[in-house]
Amino acid sequence: MSVSSLALVLGTSDPSGGAALEATFIGRARAIAADEACDLFDENQRTALQSGLSQARRDLRRAGYDGGDIDAALARVRTDRQLADCSSEGVTALAEDYRSAYAGYARQPSLSFEGPRHRWTADRTEYEFVHWPLVQKIDGGHFGRAVLSGPRDETRQVEPAVVLEGQSDAVSAMLVLRDTAKRAEPYDRTLGGLYALPDGEELARYSAPSHAERRIFASGRIDPAQARVLNAGERGNDLPEAYGFRFPESALTALAGLEPEEAAAIELVDNRGRVIDRVWVEAGQLQAALDFASVPYESITASR
Repeated sequence: MSVSSLALVLGTSDPSGGAALEATFIGRARAIAADEACDLFDENQRTALQSGLSQARRDLRRAGYDGGDIDAALARVRTDRQLADCSSEGVTALAEDYRSAYAGYARQPSLSFEGPRHRWTADRTEYEFVHWPLVQKIDGGHFGRAVLSGPRDETRQVEPAVVLEGQSDAVSAMLVLRDTAKRAEPYDRTLGGLYALPDGEELARYSAPSHAERRIFASGRIDPAQARVLNAGERGNDLPEAYGFRFPESALTALAGLEPEEAAAIELVDNRGRVIDRVWVEAGQLQAALDFASVPYESITASR
């Protein structure tokens, strides 16, 4: 199916405006359809391709395309008989193009994924000290997945975490985000501008309403020395004070399930159970960053 025919199926009012998104979606859909018929790719390549198709679908939905029309376009691609001709030049070229693209993707040590306002960075490089394999810079600190000891340490931990600069009376933290089981769509906390933004933060416009909150509690504190390194991004003797908390893996999974424009609150709680501070993290392109982080890293050195 051509890009122009996809535009007709999806019913866009301005097909040229979404041409790049449509081309990406159709290209990945064609590769998947050919693989289903001809078993072209290995499991790592196939997983990355499926993740890429999901991301392309999300991009189309954000651009205003109807979900039913997108699914109809995908169904039409999968019935294209030319993609089942496994020995054809077209299928051979498609497979070679994707394998080449995947090789370049797998050899990238790090990639950044831009959201509406913030960026997720995934770094697959191994370091000898605590670091962020996946991180978003937030107001006064960082949130993401942290390595909380060196790779040779038998107690090495890799967990979602928040680290903030300075000192605090907080003894725990919780991630507060939209409960997708209670509300299926993002919620505008200002109701179209009628109410003030939460905390005066534009980032928080689309965040959990009180009637559809999900709370994920921190599982423990981060050692202050490790928090200082994570906050500064380097080791040293005179690093600024910092503190942080660890979260269960469900925190990243839940955040990745939101729409990119949505935000979650990280609420800091004192020893009396009072919320004493709040920072915000954007869902953004977290799912794409997680997908990239899960791809086995094929370093150029290792491939020679």
